[in-house]
Amino acid sequence: MSADISAGTRTQLPFTSIPEWARPTTDSDGNTEIPAPQCTGSSYLLVGIGPAAAAVTSAWAPALAGVPGRLIEAADADTAVDALAAALAEATVGVRVLLTGPIGACLSARATAVAAGVEDDEIQVVPVGSGPIDVFCSHCRTITTADAGLDAIVDCAGCDRGLLVYYHVSRRSGSFLGFMADAETTPAATAPPDNPSQESPA
Repeated sequence: MSADISAGTRTQLPFTSIPEWARPTTDSDGNTEIPAPQCTGSSYLLVGIGPAAAAVTSAWAPALAGVPGRLIEAADADTAVDALAAALAEATVGVRVLLTGPIGACLSARATAVAAGVEDDEIQVVPVGSGPIDVFCSHCRTITTADAGLDAIVDCAGCDRGLLVYYHVSRRSGSFLGFMADAETTPAATAPPDNPSQESPA
């Protein structure tokens, strides 16, 4: 995710719902070291999303060789989420979920794992590559998928508002919160009406 964010947003990041691994970084030292996989469970599900994920899954393979598990390779987040959900439905107690891929895809996959009962300390994420994120519109409740980062403006696919990508991520859906960027300056009469009929993500 782009590190080009406001000073105010960067100050708030440590106190937000965005996982540490999904926060923008200002590191410029070119460090590409891949952390060792967590092998504390009785089995694992290793999910690689997108072409860049192959470097991580390959690096982790030797350490996981003696642990029962399954490798799921997917081209996109939707495919990965479906495959992960099916695998978790058959998983037993003690499974660990290891995710690697673009931040938006990993957030979606993490939400799937959490919904299946996997705890945060049973999930390891190494973001690699680039890809879109999901943005939840606080006005019409539509989720828009866009190549964007924090503080960016995204056109809502539902109500066409220009949404500011805010520093809140739903654990349940993996989407960022978006709200009308110029809400304080746009006259109420010209703003599209809100649609509260759909459930807001937690």
